[in-house]
Amino acid sequence: MKNNRLWVQNKDTLELRQATKSFEADLSVINLAFDFDGVITSPQGYKASILSEMGYDINPEDTANKFALKKMGQQRPELSAKEIKRDYNEMIDLLYVDRILDIPAEVGAIEVMKKYCENERYNVYIVTSRYANSERPQVQAAGKWLQKKGISIDGLIHTDEQNKQQDLAKMRPAIYVDDSIKKLYELFEDQECTMLPGEIADTKIIHFRQVANAHESVRGKILQVNSWYTIDKLVREG
Repeated sequence: MKNNRLWVQNKDTLELRQATKSFEADLSVINLAFDFDGVITSPQGYKASILSEMGYDINPEDTANKFALKKMGQQRPELSAKEIKRDYNEMIDLLYVDRILDIPAEVGAIEVMKKYCENERYNVYIVTSRYANSERPQVQAAGKWLQKKGISIDGLIHTDEQNKQQDLAKMRPAIYVDDSIKKLYELFEDQECTMLPGEIADTKIIHFRQVANAHESVRGKILQVNSWYTIDKLVREG
């Protein structure tokens, strides 16, 4: 299925490949869902490093899209907004594909991920905005990172920057963790973030706070954590 957004691992080699069937979650187990970049991985330092190679001076805490673009524009006023955006996207592409294996994991991420991946009571999914473009395959690169770390997940769904609500509704996860407050807001049916669609009404929606989004605050039903050990505790509490 050419347009299938579900990718699964070979359980022996952990190699990621596109699924031949559409996604159907097993609702008889506890499903857990996580974003990849900025939740499982910690790419901020490498983002700053690559931007430095490109002639910019951006601190890791300013590498989130809108803050980085603003500072890059201030440092290179001779470039148009389109050219600045091109440089930022080039950095992301270089890091997320060619240098993916250099990116470290968030503290505790591998330990906690493996704990639940190896427990038959749970299915663990990654729901990511990464693209599966055949020329610059960001999804396949993420698969190589997971393979190197020895993490065996039950599936990876890529959304190509679309709203993740539909995919989460299919798996009805106990928790969903993302570092993008914007993407979490999109899951709710009201601006106050108090109403979730019926399929995910019982899902704990969690904002993962790290160096590049420490300025963001949450509202409504969104929980905020800054540690994978807190995520572990929330899962255990049910």
